[in-house]
Amino acid sequence: VRMVEDDLMYSTFLEVYEINCARNNREADLPITHFKEQLNQAVSGQLQAEAIVDIRLQAYNEITKTYVTENVFSQYMYKTLPNGNHLWAFKKQFAIQLALSSFMSYILQIGGRSPNKILFAKNTGKIFQNDFHP
Repeated sequence: VRMVEDDLMYSTFLEVYEINCARNNREADLPITHFKEQLNQAVSGQLQAEAIVDIRLQAYNEITKTYVTENVFSQYMYKTLPNGNHLWAFKKQFAIQLALSSFMSYILQIGGRSPNKILFAKNTGKIFQNDFHP
């Protein structure tokens, strides 16, 4: 059992995404639904492996263009932090923490990182892995 103190300054990437969806009047599960609809043919076994890879890539590109844009997190932090100095300090610390976290995940061969397992401090930019077990 791992006890963690709840801090109001910590949020998850999933919370950021859900706030973005609420702001844009969009269902949070829409990208998953779209991806599954695109791959229905692959599940039924009608396509070969190369075609499945192409369909997955096409579905991913459509999702990143229409549903989950690349600036979801930066928009959230821009609206959360009071001024540019705080944003710069956050970005610097966050980049260091994210690089360290990614490196450790690679070295320890930890996969399955999902948005609800990664917490970040809105005031400092530090990252906390919810279940960082090799």
